[in-house]
Amino acid sequence: MNQETNAIYNEIWNRLEQGSRDGSHAFHTPVLGTQSLSGAPDLRTVVLRRVDQALRLICCHTDSRSPKIDEIKANNKVAWLFYDAQARVQVRAHGHCAVHMGPHDPMAIEIWPQVAPQSRACYAAPHAPSSEVDQWESNQSSDTREIAATPPRPEDTPPKTFAVLATILDSIEWLELHHDGHRRLRFCCRDGAEPQPQWLAP
Repeated sequence: MNQETNAIYNEIWNRLEQGSRDGSHAFHTPVLGTQSLSGAPDLRTVVLRRVDQALRLICCHTDSRSPKIDEIKANNKVAWLFYDAQARVQVRAHGHCAVHMGPHDPMAIEIWPQVAPQSRACYAAPHAPSSEVDQWESNQSSDTREIAATPPRPEDTPPKTFAVLATILDSIEWLELHHDGHRRLRFCCRDGAEPQPQWLAP
């Protein structure tokens, strides 16, 4: 990579890292795309929870009973979409996603102590996400307030409903919108190799 493309690549990861730490950052709530079991595309907004540039890793959390778990197990190719309206920067990323869940998975065990109490309460929901119900009802457990008021402890282990979706990125595409001319750049990433930049027509 030359100086310009290297600076853009690092800017992308800086934005991702900021998004994982700052709830008000535009990259904090990206869109995650999977292929449904019927073969149709499926999209949902998630919360960016962990970023590691050296590993090309981005993560979100979900309920292990969610339909997207089976979707990813059937086809682990996923897509991510980030957009910062103020900066007018879009990032599209593709990669292979691994599911880490339950009280015996090393990554789930490592991350669970960092999960805030109010977020932990979500994994005690009595109904699996996307379950059909006769009418609206709160999907909170009877001890939601107790869970949300209990400070995390280092020795806590995750419930079987807690899952981490960890994506290793293979391709990252950056688009900057500008009245003088948009700029679009794709990085192809392979293990052990420097990302390969390719300018694209916007």
